[in-house]
Amino acid sequence: MPYPNEHACRLKPPSVLEGFRVARVTKPDGRIFINGFKGPIDKPTDAVTQAVRYPKGQFSADKARADCSRMGGSFEAAKAGATMTEEEQEVEILIEFNLAEPKTHDINDKELVAVGTWNSMEGKVTFKKEDIDAIMESYNDLVKSGIRKIPIKLGHDDKQKLLQKDGYPSAGWVENLRKKTVSGVLKIIGDLKSIPDKVHTIIQNKGYVNVSPELRGNYKYLNTGKKYKWLFNKLALLGIDQPAQDLDELVKAYAKEGSGTDEIVFEMSEPLVTDELKKTKPQPKEEIMPDELKEKYENEINELKTKTEELEAKAKEQEDEKTKLQKSLDEAAEKVKATEEEKKEAAIAAFIDGAIEKGTILPVQKDAYTQILMAMPEDKTYKFTDNEEEKEGNALDLIKSIVETMPDLVKFAEFTEHKEGTTKKDKESDGTPMDNVELATKLEKIQKEEEVSVEDAYRLMEERGEL
Repeated sequence: MPYPNEHACRLKPPSVLEGFRVARVTKPDGRIFINGFKGPIDKPTDAVTQAVRYPKGQFSADKARADCSRMGGSFEAAKAGATMTEEEQEVEILIEFNLAEPKTHDINDKELVAVGTWNSMEGKVTFKKEDIDAIMESYNDLVKSGIRKIPIKLGHDDKQKLLQKDGYPSAGWVENLRKKTVSGVLKIIGDLKSIPDKVHTIIQNKGYVNVSPELRGNYKYLNTGKKYKWLFNKLALLGIDQPAQDLDELVKAYAKEGSGTDEIVFEMSEPLVTDELKKTKPQPKEEIMPDELKEKYENEINELKTKTEELEAKAKEQEDEKTKLQKSLDEAAEKVKATEEEKKEAAIAAFIDGAIEKGTILPVQKDAYTQILMAMPEDKTYKFTDNEEEKEGNALDLIKSIVETMPDLVKFAEFTEHKEGTTKKDKESDGTPMDNVELATKLEKIQKEEEVSVEDAYRLMEERGEL
């Protein structure tokens, strides 16, 4: 590259053509493909495209470059006076054939589907605006995106022998569907593209005058699972049936009938509708069961029913027994709980009565201590210090440790009253000393020295053995 009269787009290095027969294949749009192939020229195999060339008289450099970029090739614009490299000269030497692809034609802006009621093989079918929208939805999702194509057929026959004999995959393709309102009727308009030259000649000569869309209802695209109300599947060209072995015979037959005018007019014909949900499935044959076998199965069914009823009755008995047992367990638990409560009350009462007897709890405090201890949870563990020893216990143990460190409140109260009365008496009777007055004096002295309460001072005297 470059070439003097052709823009070039290299897709693969020339070395890929080794062992291949090479041909220049000119497409209907003017592009020239450098193709390598094996086998006979009419039935090539293992085809490979090495490069694409664009005659500069038909393609500008920008247009050719854009097409090359789309194919992912390396582009070089034509250059006057350019000479080929040895590698490129070898490619030219390898070229055996100059071929031209079959000529094709386009027929644009044809009405294909319209709102209204139509006859079909499954009866009358009515298309409304929402049906037109549904056809366009599947077209935009599946055809316009390149997932599917809409082939053109010659009649509704699936075998398409005439096309296959001439090697055509279809009679063209339907493209560029769009909605259009014509004379107040909503329709779908489309372009018929790449129609083989022979088929186009038959159409011109009025061999095919009707178009019939083949629509699939309730279509599901498996890759995404999306469902479509309608899919424009194929388009059939319909006309007067004419026996023929191949397209050439049809061309000759309709050349006598038609006018050969360039004006092509199609009439919309009834659609071929296939509902995916209504496709018939083979039904299994109904087998007649012999009476003996039927009686046997009925007896087995009755036996199973009887066993089932027996098991259900047994299950009910077990459920009733379970209910009774649970009731007994609940009653036993209540009794245990009541017994535990009684034991707790008895232990609390014994402790409080003992403390009252020792004077560490006053009789007037009995109800208060009882309510506190009964309210405290039995299963909770408390940590406390008893005689400088860390201990753990329940609520009763905690209260016991507190109460046992308290002074004899009765004795202390009597002592305090006695102290006050004696002091007054001493003052009134010239201070005649008594034993308790001496104790009170000591108590008062300890209270001042240790800076503690009267109760703590009394406890200290107990600990020192001074009482």
